Amino acid sequence: MPVVDVDPDELRWLTGHDEKSGEELREDLFALGLEYEGRTEEGEFRLEFAPDRLDRLSVEGVARSLRYQYGDDRGVYVPTTNSAEWVVGVEESVPEERPYVTAAVVRGLDMSEAKLESLIQLQEKLHATMGRRREKGAIGVHDLTMIKGRAAQGDEADRRAKTITYRGIEPDGDRFVPLDADTGMTPAEVLTDHPVGDDYGPIVEEYGRYPAIYDEIGLFSFPPVINGRRTEVDEGSRDLLIEMTGTDQWTIDRMLNIVCYALDARGGRIEDVRVEYPDREHVRPDLSTDRKSVTHERVESIVGIPFDPEEVIDLFERSGYSTRTSSIRPPRASSA
Repeated sequence: MPVVDVDPDELRWLTGHDEKSGEELREDLFALGLEYEGRTEEGEFRLEFAPDRLDRLSVEGVARSLRYQYGDDRGVYVPTTNSAEWVVGVEESVPEERPYVTAAVVRGLDMSEAKLESLIQLQEKLHATMGRRREKGAIGVHDLTMIKGRAAQGDEADRRAKTITYRGIEPDGDRFVPLDADTGMTPAEVLTDHPVGDDYGPIVEEYGRYPAIYDEIGLFSFPPVINGRRTEVDEGSRDLLIEMTGTDQWTIDRMLNIVCYALDARGGRIEDVRVEYPDREHVRPDLSTDRKSVTHERVESIVGIPFDPEEVIDLFERSGYSTRTSSIRPPRASSA
């Protein structure tokens, strides 16, 4: 079962309920299905929860669930996104073992040590769960101001866009300075000489070409192994590029959505990114919602207790669903 550490003071601030005592918060969290496993040395709550609610892998996600439970938020919330200014171009050379990429830009963050730690924890928890230890999906978070996009070709709107590229490179190809290093290294050298190579190098070591992300300056991300030091995020970062690569488009798109919702809760402004494959293109993040129908009788049969219709609607909306009721007439019996 996933476990996440959350600061109770952060929960109070994000929910707007400063009056909540530690005991009250634990009771509210238990009502959400989150098991209290004790406190960390820093005094944070250690919470265990069901693996079907990975939106709760961060304090921001837990706080959002509490706000729904308190009745402060109701219905579906979808962050507003600004039009794309950045493009990820996917080249034919991308390794066939890791062909998919997705991305978003987040602007206007007021980063702090606590917020940065929360983002890092969310990143690593997503890696461990949906990402299958980065094999299925890996997240790269970059300081956008340190990335120089290549001017796109095409019409006027396209020329205003800035492009980075996802491509495949030779193991002994271009050098870059990875995180926690002071000298340039090739991807092959990262696998043999950098501590992170022992952990994640086996994912790509059998590839003929290694995954890499470039801007106008050069290589700045070697997914799923390590980012470059040039784009490292710190407390002074305000605008971020979130990129994810993986073996399944659906998985990395959902991972991206979880990160975008968390950063939206911190006041970030989400901006679309256009992803251009050789044979297709799409805009991400994909925050579209689904619509399903269920009868009142079906709800009662699954839960096992009767409800008033208004109570069902209230519970759905406090669970983050928008509802619309309709009357369905039974089919008319055919005449003999």
